[in-house]
Amino acid sequence: MQTFFPNSEEKQKYWLEKQFIRNYDFEKNLLSKNTKDSETLSARLYEATRLKNIDLDLDNFLNSEKPFVSVILPVYNDSERLKICLDLLSSQSYPKDKYEIIVIDNNSTDNIKDLHELFPNVIFLLEDKIQSSYAARNK
Repeated sequence: MQTFFPNSEEKQKYWLEKQFIRNYDFEKNLLSKNTKDSETLSARLYEATRLKNIDLDLDNFLNSEKPFVSVILPVYNDSERLKICLDLLSSQSYPKDKYEIIVIDNNSTDNIKDLHELFPNVIFLLEDKIQSSYAARNK
């Protein structure tokens, strides 16, 4: 760090804080996201935090309140890709109590209803009055 950013504590601090934001997994409380070798990454970042004159403000980052997020998916007749999407959304690293997934079926004729059992934590709604993605999103 001192080689890449000599005499620039601000750039060093900025880089370190970005690394923590990019790699910190709140659920595991580890620097294990976006890397195949979390032990080495953690060691390197730990070493970098020990550089002279760098005062990282990680308390605010580590204790920050994550916002609650609603993922809204208007769908029509694409249960196969919807299943893939729901699988990926359900397995992400964002804290499970900080997001919801809402699927609005726009009166599909395929098997969207079959996904209700596979994804019990997903909210499924039906928009069957107006056939349009706008109506589904508004629902």
